[in-house]
Amino acid sequence: MEQDVRQAATPENHPAISSRHPLNVLDHSQYPPTPVQASAPPWEPEEYHLPPDPVDDICTKAGDMNLMNTDEYFRTSTLSSIKNSSAAAAVAAALLKDSLEESESDVYGELVVYGTTPSRFPGGNQGRRRSSLVLKRRTRPNGVTPSKEYYSNAESKSSTSSSHVVSYSLSRSRAYVVEYAECPSSDLFQIGRSTESNIDLVVIDTVPGATKLEDCTKAESTISRYACRITCNRTPSNKPEDVKPRVFAAGFDANNSIQLGERAMKWEVKDEENGVAKMDGLTTNGVLIFNPDENGSYARSQWREVSVCGHIYTMRDGKNKSSVKKVAGETNILRDGCLIDLCGVTLIWKSASYCRKFANENAFVEVVQRAINKKRPQCPVNFNTLYMPKSGPCEKPEAGCGGLGSKPYACFPCGHVYGHFTWGEDTAAGDSSTRECPLCRRTSKFVPLTLGDEPAFHLDSEPPTYAFNPCGHTCSLNTAAHWSNVVIPSNSGGKRVCPFCAVVLKEKGYIKLIFQDPFN
Repeated sequence: MEQDVRQAATPENHPAISSRHPLNVLDHSQYPPTPVQASAPPWEPEEYHLPPDPVDDICTKAGDMNLMNTDEYFRTSTLSSIKNSSAAAAVAAALLKDSLEESESDVYGELVVYGTTPSRFPGGNQGRRRSSLVLKRRTRPNGVTPSKEYYSNAESKSSTSSSHVVSYSLSRSRAYVVEYAECPSSDLFQIGRSTESNIDLVVIDTVPGATKLEDCTKAESTISRYACRITCNRTPSNKPEDVKPRVFAAGFDANNSIQLGERAMKWEVKDEENGVAKMDGLTTNGVLIFNPDENGSYARSQWREVSVCGHIYTMRDGKNKSSVKKVAGETNILRDGCLIDLCGVTLIWKSASYCRKFANENAFVEVVQRAINKKRPQCPVNFNTLYMPKSGPCEKPEAGCGGLGSKPYACFPCGHVYGHFTWGEDTAAGDSSTRECPLCRRTSKFVPLTLGDEPAFHLDSEPPTYAFNPCGHTCSLNTAAHWSNVVIPSNSGGKRVCPFCAVVLKEKGYIKLIFQDPFN
């Protein structure tokens, strides 16, 4: 029995343990705690099943030992006095189950950088400069709320470290000042280009296909050092709908201050509650959001601009203040799938429900990967089995994924899938990426296929039989059609990009991959 408990409790064979949400529990080296499996999501294919949860089975067998109430047990005894290893494992499992539930309830949501993946994030996915950030309940609340507003006849001074101030400069000698007080019922998170300690997620310019940090470093970046801030309610109800994450333009600097200069776009607005005139404004480059409806659809969504106070306005037309109109009925509360554009980088907000469902992101990516690899698609030219990679095409043969010929390539735009081959190159033009498709005889781009390893962009776990054009990142039809219709703001008005690499999409945005049997 001891051996069975230890084998079921090892993290290597239990995918419910999340690399993003480490658990801190008592260290029982002799009897390691048994992790608790999250419930299987409804979209999970029938052929993929997580291993059974050993916790309930162990606790049921240990019920006659009166160990189900762990608090009562530790008041009368210690773990070292337990001679039965099954009982000790039951106690540790119960403790871990409580710890896991508490850890999940502390998660507000997750911010994911649009147009990149964890395995190919420029400069490495580490520290505060990373491809995603999980927002969790802080040990001590750091939220703030407006407490005092007034006009100042002198130049506003820098705030102290214990206060937060927003200053709207009206002239060289006059400013409108809003002082903020501590809010014990909310947590504050900040995003920006600055590497100061008060920035939770350090963002860089998104460059299509970039894998090195120097490729994303611009002399004059359009991303603000203190781009935006997000507040979340520290609700004790543990319900995602009560968290109400809100986004605001501009973040507090190292002096806990936000300064809007004389040339910044600002105006007076009347408070809806008491009718008192207050100041509001927009940052230089702006913060835009693209919020889906309550059903998660973007069909009727439009890009809106968020103000410093969190109000929603129509997108500005240059520096024309009269073109900005407040939008009634829309708020700055982030829904699952909301896009946040910071003029140089775009983020997507995923709710706490998503974080619970994808607690083990690697397991989900492997589900999608196995959905196609288990069918063993064949190359019609080399007559070998193809293998879909998830972290980028291999330039050298690697163990576990076959040689270079096992990597799937597709001819764009026809969509026929092959292994790698060199004959038929357009040597006259000197283009090694061009081939003549052996099946349809069309001159095509020979593009390597890769499965994106960021689950936030996959809408389901269907086999990846479609690919974005022209980058070759594979996904299901729902995922391809969804992101091909999303337009990201740019200087040229807007562009459709691949969510995994930010490469601008061509034509329809995606193609259907034509595999040999059993797919087609």
